[in-house]
Amino acid sequence: MQPAPTNPSAGGLSPGSLLRRKYRIVRVLGQGGMGTVLEAVHIDLDRRVAIKVLHPELLDKTDLVERFVREGRAASRIEGDHVARVFDVDRLDDDTPFLVMEYLDGQDLSYVRHTRAPLPVREAIDYVLQACTAVAQAHAAGVIHRDIKPANLFLAAAPDGTRRIKVLDFGISKITGPLGASEPSMTRTTLIMGSVEYMSPEQMLSTRNVDVRTDIWALGVVLFELLTSAPPFTGETPTQVCAHVMSQPAIHPRSLRSDIPEAVEAIVLRCLEKDRERRFANVEELSRALRTVIVHPSAPPEVFAPAAAQCVPEPPPPQPTTLLTSPASLDSNGTPSWHSSQTSGGVASDPSPGARAPSGAGPWLAAIATGAGLLALLGWLLWPATGNEQSASSAATLSATTAAGERPDATATAMATEDVLPVIEPAPSSITSTPTETPVAQSSTSSALSVRSGKTPKPPGANKGNAKLNQPKPTKTSGID
Repeated sequence: MQPAPTNPSAGGLSPGSLLRRKYRIVRVLGQGGMGTVLEAVHIDLDRRVAIKVLHPELLDKTDLVERFVREGRAASRIEGDHVARVFDVDRLDDDTPFLVMEYLDGQDLSYVRHTRAPLPVREAIDYVLQACTAVAQAHAAGVIHRDIKPANLFLAAAPDGTRRIKVLDFGISKITGPLGASEPSMTRTTLIMGSVEYMSPEQMLSTRNVDVRTDIWALGVVLFELLTSAPPFTGETPTQVCAHVMSQPAIHPRSLRSDIPEAVEAIVLRCLEKDRERRFANVEELSRALRTVIVHPSAPPEVFAPAAAQCVPEPPPPQPTTLLTSPASLDSNGTPSWHSSQTSGGVASDPSPGARAPSGAGPWLAAIATGAGLLALLGWLLWPATGNEQSASSAATLSATTAAGERPDATATAMATEDVLPVIEPAPSSITSTPTETPVAQSSTSSALSVRSGKTPKPPGANKGNAKLNQPKPTKTSGID
């Protein structure tokens, strides 16, 4: 704030004038870009107050008027010893708004920085810790300051003689939560919303899309300047400063002042991480880190550095596992032959009955079908007519089932195999053998018997004298009653 002018006047107010019949103006404390600050006394309460009046020439700028009123509204939501309290918001007769605030006696940190910095490490940390208390209270009330800088951190004298940091100027604050939905938009103004030297990269890109970590960035810049009396990003113009903030890393404080503990430097650099995810998550975390470094100034800096991204190794690919499924057929010793199926990730890919068979089962099915066909052909040649028909039917059924990709169970496969084997006298079993007499040509019977016994067949008509031999012989076939 600039020093008070020689002939002060703010909205027609001058020393000795009465405002709203209860505030007597004492003097002008100073002037800023948006208004004039006056010292006044509440007549009835005999209390010193500060009255901030908007410059009359700014009344036609609606967004600036909204910003001025917002300061009072936001500050009134925060209760704490480190926030300048606002008692009232009102307007003059010409509709000029004014704020009635807590009177503070002291200097802001901008003055302290230019006259005394670099400060002792403990003193600089203490000032920032007090500011963190006020900012944390603001965040808890749903208010993001967005303009933390030394000029808005006032070092005021407390009644007990100590000096206390007070956070000022919530004019461009962002109010979140249900109450923030009714706040007027501040994005219509063509002015820069904040001071570029203290603005985070995300605030430079979008004033609206910021969270509490933009205030953490600004607190880191303030601590950097109090420790080194220099900014972490330099530039001859605001545009150059913005470019450096967006593209270059911050200067290390120890490169400007070697007695700064490494742990303190780590805290400052973490506040100035361009990726806000790598900063402190909230002001409480920053406060804990600063208190820790006061007690343990030689703490390793790794304790306060942002956590490194953890690389989680990818799980190994699932290995195929061979599973045995239902038996597909019986081998020559009567042992079931099992199909195998591949699994991936514990899920079997073996097809269910009637589904498409896996590619590895193709040769097995082809071999079974070929063998069944050969056995059927041999049985048709050696078995009598009726038996041939039944065997062929069974073999055809097995062949069709196999070709379709279905898996016959062990019982069905064994029965089909037994039907096609050319056995004259089948072994006793649960299957009933019923003799049936089927007329068969003599030459066919003789040929079949000769092949089975290994004897040379007789020419036709050789047994004409033997009537018994000329009679057709009964043929035994196996069937299911």
